[in-house]
Amino acid sequence: MSLGLYDYERRHRRRVWARLFRFGFFLTFIVGTGLFAYQTGIEQHRAKEEELQQRIQDLRADAADWEAYADRKEEELDDALRRLEEVTAQYRREVPTGELRRLTDLVAARLREGIDSQRLAFFIDAAGPPHDCSQPRTRSFFMATPLWDGPNTSTAFAEGRIIVSGLGENARDGQGQVLPQFDPTEEVTLTFTTIDGEESRVAGTLPLQHAIVVGNEEFRFSVTEGRTSMVDVTADRCPFP
Repeated sequence: MSLGLYDYERRHRRRVWARLFRFGFFLTFIVGTGLFAYQTGIEQHRAKEEELQQRIQDLRADAADWEAYADRKEEELDDALRRLEEVTAQYRREVPTGELRRLTDLVAARLREGIDSQRLAFFIDAAGPPHDCSQPRTRSFFMATPLWDGPNTSTAFAEGRIIVSGLGENARDGQGQVLPQFDPTEEVTLTFTTIDGEESRVAGTLPLQHAIVVGNEEFRFSVTEGRTSMVDVTADRCPFP
């Protein structure tokens, strides 16, 4: 009986130790797993925190770059506004307005049409205030052409001291046939001959202006289209300093 009891107690102790071992192993596994999970969580949290810190630094750097960019653009805008003010002030000083603008546009239009600038300058100068000039006088003559050089192809001014004559191109009819009269749309050449034989010429399309000095007087001429095959010459005389 004692032998059987001994075996029973021994088996009982073995079962207890086996249970204790299993429990210890299970407890160790649970604790180890918890510690591993805890350590893993700490590492992940640390990595996430480092990532967020790096992101914050990147965002701060980007913000600094954008702030510097905004400062540069603000300076560029200030420079552009200053230049705009300068250009606006210069435009107001140099670009004519009102009546002066209308006259400037008129002169520009005449230049685009091919009117010689010297003719325009003479005309503008001739439009100055009167200075003891005579009343303008107008006379007419027939414009000579290569196919016609008949009578009355000149006129005289200043008591015959200045003779004005001209030569133009023959006109053509609708069929292209040459006509005796001159074509007022083509270029003409005007000749101004003084009593002492001096000649001066001006060429171009009508109207034309010219000025000559005889003695102590200046004669200003304006030549325009007249009746068929004729031109009108208007002249005034002013004291020449």
